Amino acid sequence: MDDIAKYTRASKVTIYKYFGDKESFYKVLVQSLVNDFNADIDAFIDSTVLTTYKMIQFTERYTQFINLGKLSLIKDLAEFNDEVAEIYESFKEQVRQLIRNLIIKAQSEGLLKQIRM
Repeated sequence: MDDIAKYTRASKVTIYKYFGDKESFYKVLVQSLVNDFNADIDAFIDSTVLTTYKMIQFTERYTQFINLGKLSLIKDLAEFNDEVAEIYESFKEQVRQLIRNLIIKAQSEGLLKQIRM
Protein backbone atom coordinates (compact mmCIF):
# COMPACT_ATOMS: atom_id res chain seq x y z
CA MET A 1 0.00 0.00 0.00
CA ASP A 2 2.99 2.29 0.52
CA ASP A 3 3.83 2.10 -3.19
CA ILE A 4 0.23 2.79 -4.17
CA ALA A 5 0.06 5.80 -1.86
CA LYS A 6 3.33 7.11 -3.27
CA TYR A 7 2.26 6.57 -6.89
CA THR A 8 -1.17 8.16 -6.42
CA ARG A 9 0.18 10.91 -4.16
CA ALA A 10 -2.48 10.03 -1.62
CA SER A 11 -1.98 9.05 1.98
CA LYS A 12 -2.44 5.46 3.07
CA VAL A 13 -5.15 6.71 5.42
CA THR A 14 -7.09 8.10 2.44
CA ILE A 15 -6.70 4.85 0.51
CA TYR A 16 -7.83 2.74 3.45
CA LYS A 17 -10.70 5.14 4.14
CA TYR A 18 -11.94 4.74 0.56
CA PHE A 19 -11.36 0.98 0.15
CA GLY A 20 -11.42 -0.28 3.72
CA ASP A 21 -8.67 -2.85 3.35
CA LYS A 22 -6.17 -4.27 0.87
CA GLU A 23 -8.50 -7.08 -0.18
CA SER A 24 -11.23 -4.61 -1.16
CA PHE A 25 -8.69 -2.54 -3.03
CA TYR A 26 -7.49 -5.60 -4.94
CA LYS A 27 -11.04 -6.58 -5.82
CA VAL A 28 -11.90 -3.09 -7.10
CA LEU A 29 -8.64 -2.91 -9.07
CA VAL A 30 -9.15 -6.29 -10.73
CA GLN A 31 -12.83 -5.66 -11.47
CA SER A 32 -11.86 -2.35 -13.05
CA LEU A 33 -9.24 -4.03 -15.28
CA VAL A 34 -11.76 -6.67 -16.38
CA ASN A 35 -14.50 -4.09 -16.96
CA ASP A 36 -12.18 -1.93 -19.07
CA PHE A 37 -11.15 -4.95 -21.15
CA ASN A 38 -14.79 -5.97 -21.61
CA ALA A 39 -15.80 -2.48 -22.70
CA ASP A 40 -12.96 -2.41 -25.22
CA ILE A 41 -13.96 -5.82 -26.62
CA ASP A 42 -17.70 -5.08 -26.65
CA ALA A 43 -17.06 -2.02 -28.80
CA PHE A 44 -16.33 -4.20 -31.82
CA ILE A 45 -17.65 -7.67 -30.96
CA ASP A 46 -21.28 -6.51 -31.03
CA SER A 47 -20.78 -4.52 -34.23
CA THR A 48 -21.58 -5.62 -37.77
CA VAL A 49 -17.95 -5.73 -38.90
CA LEU A 50 -16.55 -8.85 -40.50
CA THR A 51 -15.80 -11.82 -38.28
CA THR A 52 -12.18 -11.84 -39.44
CA TYR A 53 -11.84 -8.22 -38.25
CA LYS A 54 -13.33 -9.21 -34.89
CA MET A 55 -10.85 -12.06 -34.55
CA ILE A 56 -7.91 -9.80 -35.38
CA GLN A 57 -9.08 -7.04 -33.04
CA PHE A 58 -9.68 -9.48 -30.20
CA THR A 59 -6.23 -11.01 -30.66
CA GLU A 60 -4.56 -7.59 -30.68
CA ARG A 61 -6.42 -6.35 -27.62
CA TYR A 62 -5.93 -9.54 -25.62
CA THR A 63 -2.22 -9.57 -26.49
CA GLN A 64 -1.96 -5.95 -25.36
CA PHE A 65 -3.76 -6.84 -22.11
CA ILE A 66 -1.19 -9.57 -21.51
CA ASN A 67 1.83 -7.47 -22.58
CA LEU A 68 0.85 -4.64 -20.24
CA GLY A 69 1.00 -7.11 -17.36
CA LYS A 70 -2.68 -6.85 -16.55
CA LEU A 71 -3.39 -10.57 -16.80
CA SER A 72 -0.34 -11.39 -14.67
CA LEU A 73 -1.43 -8.87 -12.06
CA ILE A 74 -4.91 -10.37 -11.88
CA LYS A 75 -3.48 -13.89 -11.65
CA ASP A 76 -1.03 -12.87 -8.90
CA LEU A 77 -3.71 -11.13 -6.85
CA ALA A 78 -6.06 -14.10 -7.28
CA GLU A 79 -3.62 -16.21 -5.28
CA PHE A 80 -4.20 -14.04 -2.20
CA ASN A 81 -7.86 -13.11 -2.46
CA ASP A 82 -10.82 -15.47 -2.98
CA GLU A 83 -13.06 -12.80 -4.50
CA VAL A 84 -10.35 -11.86 -6.98
CA ALA A 85 -9.88 -15.56 -7.75
CA GLU A 86 -13.57 -15.79 -8.65
CA ILE A 87 -13.28 -12.75 -10.94
CA TYR A 88 -10.18 -14.29 -12.53
CA GLU A 89 -11.85 -17.65 -13.15
CA SER A 90 -14.91 -15.93 -14.61
CA PHE A 91 -12.71 -13.79 -16.84
CA LYS A 92 -10.81 -16.83 -18.15
CA GLU A 93 -14.08 -18.58 -18.97
CA GLN A 94 -15.40 -15.45 -20.68
CA VAL A 95 -12.29 -15.26 -22.88
CA ARG A 96 -12.52 -18.97 -23.75
CA GLN A 97 -16.19 -18.61 -24.66
CA LEU A 98 -15.54 -15.54 -26.78
CA ILE A 99 -12.81 -17.36 -28.71
CA ARG A 100 -15.09 -20.37 -29.19
CA ASN A 101 -17.90 -18.15 -30.45
CA LEU A 102 -15.61 -16.36 -32.90
CA ILE A 103 -14.33 -19.67 -34.25
CA ILE A 104 -17.86 -21.09 -34.62
CA LYS A 105 -18.98 -17.90 -36.37
CA ALA A 106 -15.99 -18.01 -38.73
CA GLN A 107 -16.67 -21.67 -39.50
CA SER A 108 -20.33 -20.97 -40.23
CA GLU A 109 -19.25 -18.23 -42.64
CA GLY A 110 -16.82 -20.59 -44.37
CA LEU A 111 -13.80 -18.62 -43.16
CA LEU A 112 -12.34 -21.53 -41.19
CA LYS A 113 -12.46 -25.19 -42.05
CA GLN A 114 -14.25 -27.38 -39.56
CA ILE A 115 -12.17 -30.24 -38.26
CA ARG A 116 -13.26 -33.40 -36.52
CA MET A 117 -11.63 -34.26 -33.26
